[in-house]
Amino acid sequence: MCSPQKMHNHNQGYNYSVIKKLKDFFMAIAEGELAVESERQRLAQNIEFDLFSSFKRIDRNCDGLIDSYDLNTFMHENQRN
Repeated sequence: MCSPQKMHNHNQGYNYSVIKKLKDFFMAIAEGELAVESERQRLAQNIEFDLFSSFKRIDRNCDGLIDSYDLNTFMHENQRN
């Protein structure tokens, strides 16, 4: 049986790897959120942009939600595959 010290040392490398992957994951999410916020602000400055009309155009089955089917259909119809 391993001593607690040996187990701690063994897990330390694993923990670092997991922590690095988690950090990279959360950084990617944060960068994505910054990009989305930047686009949201850009759209908000466009007086011709109407959020509700855009939502209705994407919500193809008129259920008040945008799901993967709605997005896929919208992207396909607008050639944004």
